[in-house]
Amino acid sequence: METITSRRHFGKFYLVITGSVLFFLILGFLVGALHDEAFTKAGGIVLLLVASLLVFMAFYTVFRYFKNAPQIQVNSDSITFNHSETYFWKDIEKIEMTGKRPFKFIGSELIEGVLLKFKGQKEKYIFDDMYANTPAIKSFIQKVVIDKEPLKTTQISQVESIDMINEVFVYYKGNQFSCMEGITLWLFLLPALFVLTKSLILIKIGSIEGSFLFGMFIFLLFVFRLYYFGLSDDYLAIKLHNIF
Repeated sequence: METITSRRHFGKFYLVITGSVLFFLILGFLVGALHDEAFTKAGGIVLLLVASLLVFMAFYTVFRYFKNAPQIQVNSDSITFNHSETYFWKDIEKIEMTGKRPFKFIGSELIEGVLLKFKGQKEKYIFDDMYANTPAIKSFIQKVVIDKEPLKTTQISQVESIDMINEVFVYYKGNQFSCMEGITLWLFLLPALFVLTKSLILIKIGSIEGSFLFGMFIFLLFVFRLYYFGLSDDYLAIKLHNIF
């Protein structure tokens, strides 16, 4: 019996967790360090509370991401989450292969994923970005579970940009400011760029280094999560919003 085991995505899962944890911990340390600079005792208490909240968010991020992206195993009979929750395909009531699903992190984030509803159970989600082999999992479910057909593997080849120079693409490009990643990126990056520009004018080396490193960290943390697609008769192109 063929079984597919999920592999969490290195960049969109592990790097995002690492970057988020470092971000909250560093920001919490900086806010906590300002405690002695508060003008009032109440202000100092507020700063300590904010610092504690930021440290809590670092640990909460790890918990929520692993909660939202459990280890998955699928075969022709069942699907198993975290080696402990097993559901049989014969009990499936509803499958939606595409659509926005509640990620349950800070707010009501919606992320593309699969919806599975088994008899007498709550809805389960498989988020596309969380796994490196999501296409294999979704293809297996589509072919074996929905279409009741044997699974056939297809080799996908990557081509160079020069090979597509004469192709006519139709691009499907949303607004990066309509998603949480885009808003967060520029919410933190613009102040960093402002401080960097001001520091360059005034030649403040410490501020230049600090704002540059912070800006690069935020940029690299989010830039590869903001992409769009182009389709031609023969090719699929994936491009980043902020890298030309």
